[in-house]
Amino acid sequence: MYTWQDWKNAVDNLEMGWTNQWVFLDQREILLAKKSDAFKKIKSLLRERYNVIDIYKQLEEFDLCIKKQKGLTDDEEEKILLAVAFYAECNRPIISSSINSTLAELDTPQEKEKSALRYKYDIYTNLISFYLGYKEELNLFDTFVKFLRFNEELLSKYPSEKSNFYSVPYTISYLKFLIKKKQFDKSEYILSNFTIIPTGKMDTASLEKIKEKIAKEKNKWIELKN
Repeated sequence: MYTWQDWKNAVDNLEMGWTNQWVFLDQREILLAKKSDAFKKIKSLLRERYNVIDIYKQLEEFDLCIKKQKGLTDDEEEKILLAVAFYAECNRPIISSSINSTLAELDTPQEKEKSALRYKYDIYTNLISFYLGYKEELNLFDTFVKFLRFNEELLSKYPSEKSNFYSVPYTISYLKFLIKKKQFDKSEYILSNFTIIPTGKMDTASLEKIKEKIAKEKNKWIELKN
C-alpha cells in the first residue's frame, strides 16, 4: 500500500534526475496505483503545488513516447531508455511539477547546463550498458562512437569532472567484444580517434592487453600481406 509521501517522492524522482529503467517502472507503478485517489485530492494536492491533471497528462505523454521508439531490440527496457534519451535531448524531465519547477529556478544557468548534460550522460551510460548485454547480436559501433564523442565533449567542457564522466570501463568492455569478433579495424579506430585514459590499475592493465592484442594482430596481417 503506497502512501502519499511515496506518491510525492515518485513525482519528484521523475523530475529531478535519472537512475535506471527499473526505478522509473517503480515510480510509474506508484503513480498509477494512486491515480484514482489523486484525482479525488486534486484541490489539496494543488495547494501543495502538485497539479494532478498535468502530472498524469505528462506521464501519458511519456508512455506514448515509449511506444513510438524503434530500437535495436524488441525489449521494452530499450524503448524506455530511448524515450528518456529523447527527452534528455530536449532537456525535458519525464514529469515537471510546479514545486520542482520553482526549485529549479534557484539554479544558475551554468548549473542548469551542467545538470542537463549530466542527465544525458547518465541516460546514455545506462543505454550503453543495456546494449552491451546484447552485444553478441547487435552492431553497436555507430552508437558507441556517438557515445564516445559525447563523452569527450563533456570532458572538454568540464575537465575537473573526469571522475563523474568516466567511460573507460564501457570502452574496455566494448573493445574486448570487438577483439573477440576479430573486428580489429573498428577497435583500432576507437583507440586512434579517442583519448582513453584509465585511472585504476585494473583498467590500465586491461587496456594495455587490448592494445598489445591489436598490435599483434596488425603485425600478423602485415606479415601475411608481405
